[in-house]
Amino acid sequence: MSDDVRVRLCRGLAVVPTEESLVVQGSGPRHVFRGRAAGTLLPRLLPLLDGFRDRQEIAAELGLPPERLDRPLALLDQRGLLESAAPPRRGGAPEHVVDYHSRSLDGNGGHPGTGALLDALAVVAVHVVGPAEVARAVAADLRECGVGEVSCGPLTETGVEALSGAERSLVVVVEESRDPSAVERVAGLCAPHAVPVLRVAADRTHLEIGPCFVPGLTACPGCLRRGRVEAGWPGAETSEATAGKAAGIADATAGETLAGLAATEVLGIVSGASLRAPTTVTRIDLDAWDTGQHVVVPYPDCPCDDAGGDGPQPDLVDIGLWMTERVLPAALRAGPPSRAVRRKWRELADERPVHHAHPRRGLATERLPLPGTFGDGVRRTAPGSLHQPLVADLLARVAGRRRGEADGPSQRWVPSGGQLGSVELHLVTETGVADLPGTIFRYDDVNHALIALRADAVPLADALAGTDLPADRLDAALVFTAAHDRVAGKYQDFAYRLTHLDAGCAVTQLAAVASAHGLRTEFATRWDESLAELLDLQPTGRYVTVVAGLHRGETCH
Repeated sequence: MSDDVRVRLCRGLAVVPTEESLVVQGSGPRHVFRGRAAGTLLPRLLPLLDGFRDRQEIAAELGLPPERLDRPLALLDQRGLLESAAPPRRGGAPEHVVDYHSRSLDGNGGHPGTGALLDALAVVAVHVVGPAEVARAVAADLRECGVGEVSCGPLTETGVEALSGAERSLVVVVEESRDPSAVERVAGLCAPHAVPVLRVAADRTHLEIGPCFVPGLTACPGCLRRGRVEAGWPGAETSEATAGKAAGIADATAGETLAGLAATEVLGIVSGASLRAPTTVTRIDLDAWDTGQHVVVPYPDCPCDDAGGDGPQPDLVDIGLWMTERVLPAALRAGPPSRAVRRKWRELADERPVHHAHPRRGLATERLPLPGTFGDGVRRTAPGSLHQPLVADLLARVAGRRRGEADGPSQRWVPSGGQLGSVELHLVTETGVADLPGTIFRYDDVNHALIALRADAVPLADALAGTDLPADRLDAALVFTAAHDRVAGKYQDFAYRLTHLDAGCAVTQLAAVASAHGLRTEFATRWDESLAELLDLQPTGRYVTVVAGLHRGETCH
């Protein structure tokens, strides 16, 4: 916070002092501040953060040098409790709405203050199509929240042209079984103008939010209808012939709930907040209140399909590529994630399986010289040996962190998406290593250590029985596993692809480093589930990506 910048404490927060702490509660996580400053400085500082004083003025009132405020102000900002005091230039909203926007600002699109958020909402145009009562409720909520232009009723070509002229626009279709073609009609009108169409729906048993139709990004409404029929969802078989006979929204409560969910989703989209993927349907059971996420994909025989494949059903590999290669249009792009989310991402970098009861040994941190590939260009002719310093060097350079004084805390030897270290190594030997029990070890890249996974010695041949590697001529094997859940915590559906890209980089590094150390590498072309069971991998959270055999011998250059 510079001397001439004015910030304020977010509105609508509950501040509760206790004997040992200060508790601040907003719409997000509860913040508990402890220590001497929590009992003496913060109770005096918070009331002064009203947006009318700069840092110098606040420091003067507290009788402190301005630099003494740097740390507490930075801490409050990191927790998402401060906002810019700049007022809105164009937008506006009732006081209770401003309070809501302020206390939830950190997760609402990365706006520096409530004024900036209201300015962003003021240039948005939204049109709601559907049953009058629900459509009017959605429109009223959006107007009260500060959305600039909100209308409802049937949509015309002229109306779509007007929407497309706004800086950010969206059409909402409240679909019900009495009018099954509403989404298709509206999406057809909006497609030439690139106006997104958000579908919300209700029947007597479920509420649905999504998809948000955009040509070239999502499957078409016809593919959605076809998928719902194949899934056997209630109301999915409704057609034009049965329109008007089928039941609509279950009751007034379901309609009010649908309107609230729709308004919340729209506000998230137009404010740039993190939101669900446009290709998904969120389905809520009205009896159990269970929620499920379902991806809507194009069928190969539909004109909207550009995923490839020629069978009657979507191919899983083609669909996986289709999902990760979509580029969101500007109207659907989210702003920066909240500070809480970014803090979670930083914590993911050090998240590892817990092995408290397993023996472990720290490894040598001194890096060995690498002739040949990385060094002086002299070809190595003498075969290498798998001594402990070499193992330590190999593991560190393939999946570890740099330990030099000039290296940052998260610098790695091999590129890794998001610096999350998705490649995890397991070492399998014939005779053990580092005086640890057993012959199967997990490399702890955070602490540069080996962890014994099993007390018993498993012969190398037994460990590699499910692969096509010749265990009889190997000295050891490295099993690469992907920390899928860790990467998915930041990259969601892209995690599967990213972990394999990381594995490819690590394999290239292994081949180069092993060659420089006088070791030959051989890679398995297949393996079965017995290897994952041996390493006690979680079925969905971690999986094997590479199995590499190591043995001493003449290397290739």
